[in-house]
Amino acid sequence: MTRGARGCLLTVGAMLFVVAVVGVAVMMAGGVRKGTILQVTISGDIVEDKEDSLGARLFGGSPTLVRDITRAIDLARGDDRVDGIMAVIKPYSMGLGKVQEIRDSVIAFRAAGKWARVYLDTAGEFSGGNSPYYLATAFDEIWLSPPGDVNLYGLFGVTIFMRGTLDKLGVYPEFDSIGKYKNAKDIYTEKKMTEAHREATMMYLKDWYDQIVAGIADRRKMETTRVDLLVNEGPFTGDEALEKGLVDHLGYYDEYEDSIKEAAGGQLNTTSFGEYLEGRGGKSGRSRIAVITGMGVIITGKSSMSPFTGPIMGSETVVAALREARKDRGIKAIVLRVDSPGGSAIGSELMWRETQLARK
Repeated sequence: MTRGARGCLLTVGAMLFVVAVVGVAVMMAGGVRKGTILQVTISGDIVEDKEDSLGARLFGGSPTLVRDITRAIDLARGDDRVDGIMAVIKPYSMGLGKVQEIRDSVIAFRAAGKWARVYLDTAGEFSGGNSPYYLATAFDEIWLSPPGDVNLYGLFGVTIFMRGTLDKLGVYPEFDSIGKYKNAKDIYTEKKMTEAHREATMMYLKDWYDQIVAGIADRRKMETTRVDLLVNEGPFTGDEALEKGLVDHLGYYDEYEDSIKEAAGGQLNTTSFGEYLEGRGGKSGRSRIAVITGMGVIITGKSSMSPFTGPIMGSETVVAALREARKDRGIKAIVLRVDSPGGSAIGSELMWRETQLARK
């Protein structure tokens, strides 16, 4: 072999080696390149955890974990390869606590000097728009489709009382309760709200309302009195929402996408939050944090999924998870996430006991 041929082979070999190294680096980085835009679609059931059971697989659908959304945003905040967030809000099912958790992640992302824009077909058409609009205000630009609405009209509470029906059936319920504000039993024992029931309902509605108004005012640079007046004027058509400063742009999704593409220099390099998490993976080591979730009505026994009531939080399942984490020397902290309306006092006490042992 001549010296020239040998040199050529060495050059080719070196180039192949470099390509291989770069390829491995890209794979290890999850295919995330400089200038990547994180796509976040918020829709459907947003839950604390997925129940791995036959009942859950049959009746639970395909929910999204709230911590997957927030973790992707939090990781992208410190990732210099990710420039911004391109989000879409569709009809979803989640409570105010989860909405605020996602809002906080988006706000922290923006505070890191990165942009975040969101698109909505509508903020409520046949339903209230308070929650989706409140979530949208975390972003620095809100796009709304031209035929869309902003159904911002405040909060209300509805309670169905069954006492009249039970009287006709000859059923007379009896419940033990402590204190006048323990009103869950009132559904069966009363025909209308007691003063205590009304007071408790108004208190939590006012608390939620004040948080929503303050959040909107802060992010849209308005006075809280101004937002309160807007809520009383609502709902709004798209044109009205734009005129009132509730949204920044009226446009269809393709126009929203084109605007981001133009701002990105003509190229749209995106990755979904699910793909981003898969590419990032997770760190493992001797020191770990255990995340334990409990969803649904609390009972004594095992957690399960009911086709009628949804997830059930069983004290036996949660206690076993807490105990396992407590005895694992590699686990240095436990985060217990609870999404429950309440339930069994005994089951709650058993779980409380295990948390106290973990603290010790």
